[in-house]
Amino acid sequence: MKWLIEHINDYVIAPLVPAVLIICGFYITARLRFLYVTKFKVIMKAMLRKNRGDGVSPFRALTAALAGTLGVGNILGVASAVCAGGAGSVFWMWIGALLSMMIKYCEVVLAVNHRQKGINGFFGGAMYYIKNKGWAEAFAILCVLASFLIGNFIQMQAISETMKATFGLPPIVCGVFIALLVYLTICKGFKRLSTVTVILIPFACAAFLLLSLYVIIDNLCYVPSALLRIVKEAFSAKAAAGGAIGVSVMQAVRYGISRGLISNESGCGTAPMAHAEADTDCPVEQGFWGIFEVFADTIILCTASALVILISFDKFSYLSGMELVIACFSVSVGRAAGYIVSALILIFAFATVVGWSHYGQISLSYVTDSKKIQKLYVLMYSFCCIPAVYFSSSIVWSVTDIILGVMTFINMFWIMKRLGEVRRLTDEYLISS
Repeated sequence: MKWLIEHINDYVIAPLVPAVLIICGFYITARLRFLYVTKFKVIMKAMLRKNRGDGVSPFRALTAALAGTLGVGNILGVASAVCAGGAGSVFWMWIGALLSMMIKYCEVVLAVNHRQKGINGFFGGAMYYIKNKGWAEAFAILCVLASFLIGNFIQMQAISETMKATFGLPPIVCGVFIALLVYLTICKGFKRLSTVTVILIPFACAAFLLLSLYVIIDNLCYVPSALLRIVKEAFSAKAAAGGAIGVSVMQAVRYGISRGLISNESGCGTAPMAHAEADTDCPVEQGFWGIFEVFADTIILCTASALVILISFDKFSYLSGMELVIACFSVSVGRAAGYIVSALILIFAFATVVGWSHYGQISLSYVTDSKKIQKLYVLMYSFCCIPAVYFSSSIVWSVTDIILGVMTFINMFWIMKRLGEVRRLTDEYLISS
């Protein structure tokens, strides 16, 4: 079974997902006339406008979306991409992000435009603009499964490994503690969840950026060579056993785009569920926050991680994962790096766990109206934090890639089908603004 899963991921999902995102992303960006460049001032003005509603603010909805996207992918995901695909994978992360900005914009615009009003406010997501009932239900079921994998298992593995390596905390203790904390956060719905994320996310982002900037500035003389290496290795084919021309380039594209997708989740249709709950009457303005989400996640945070790693990568190339990240930060920060990075990974990963639980609940509510099943999901999701610390990470990553890949194919098909709607809404907004 493991062999089959890995082969499906390696030979079907891995090459198709980057191709779909690049082709569709470029087409969407061109159709919307490179909106984030040509209308930069309009976007900034809209984002800085004060919210006039009393519900969930657009910024709070953004932090909830970022809670689902910021996590292991921003730190350990970047490290794994560099180890597997070389420095060139960072370049393809950038390309993927520039194209993904407009994909995320379309997702958010459509989600807000097709959302529904409930007792506790708005709710929506890809399921509501996918008008084919069968495809929408398939997407929702896959999202529920993904919530347990990328939202729970992968994050809990990172938390457990980090706490054990840094503080010597047994996995079972870590699992029980986080499970209880997750349940207390998600049992009262989106308002409590967003209250937590609006505090955690800005703090964690600022702390991680300051720490990364300290390392980068302390090793400023190595930054130009790191940037040159990113660009050079993105297009150069390394000699390898068997001499397959272009192998390293394909690896760079694959790991750059796929880990970028794991990080910013553009195209897979999840983050729009959080954006759909924003108290706004303008889908386009909330779409601008979607653009910013990808920029903050990949262009800023992933780049900061990549530069810190590449500055010292040759010294620690024999390491991987958490050990590699801590070693690269410790070059400038010293022994304190382990504690600081561990604390940040804990915050990012916890925020992702609670963020994805909300995606799972929204998706489950689309499939069934049963309150008992929805409450059972909250209990199961929280409890799974305990066994998650013992699962093999390699197989979980492979299954996650496959599920997110299928979700992306479904979602991108409907985004392309509704692109005319997005362009019409965008044009109407730009004319009136």
